[in-house]
Amino acid sequence: PGLHTSARRLPKFLALTGGSTTCPHDRFTSAAYSIRRNGHPDDCPHLRAFEDAVYASDPEDEIVSKWINVRIAACATVKSDAKRYEDALLVVAIEALAYSDLGKLAPKAVAEIHGVLARKIGVDTAEFGEKLTRFEESMKTQATAISKTMSALVLQVLKDPDFVPKALHSMAKRKSRAIDFLRSEEVIEKTRVEFLTALEAAAENGPIYAGQLAQKIKPSLEILLGPNMGLERGLEAV
Repeated sequence: PGLHTSARRLPKFLALTGGSTTCPHDRFTSAAYSIRRNGHPDDCPHLRAFEDAVYASDPEDEIVSKWINVRIAACATVKSDAKRYEDALLVVAIEALAYSDLGKLAPKAVAEIHGVLARKIGVDTAEFGEKLTRFEESMKTQATAISKTMSALVLQVLKDPDFVPKALHSMAKRKSRAIDFLRSEEVIEKTRVEFLTALEAAAENGPIYAGQLAQKIKPSLEILLGPNMGLERGLEAV
């Protein structure tokens, strides 16, 4: 089967949900360290092959291909739960498509990876493609809901008429160093308006764009208002 037609939409979704499709060389080793720290066995041949490729500075497509092998192997941790196992493998399928969309995996390599994943799930390539389409649509729906909620929560914070006094009080209470350059009401108000204007403009381009920008704005709001803004509680309800 050829490259999935919706691959161009995937990097945005993965970025929104915390995945990485760029994984540059200086992050490969940290990715390997993270997966090992989370319980992946040290003697995994796929992990060793991947790390050897990184240290040898192999071509990027070969490194990415070996990384996908590690990701597939890591799915074994949930193999006892058939639904979780299938979902984990489908996530890897989406990741492979996203790498291909960025020119880091050839379409032929993606087709081979999808063939491996189909066999692990126990279906033929046609049924695998159908499963992947349904799964992607489900993930898009979930990502859209999360994006809408995130942007709505951040907009609510930015539209608070007491935003400026709350920010000044919070920074003073936390003895934040940010108060040294955000000490005036005018500077804080200007910052609030800039964030609000940008987020409202992003919302006109769709919920995913607004959600991505809201996620980027969030750390700055935490500097101003502190980490307990209720955003996480709001997201848990999605």
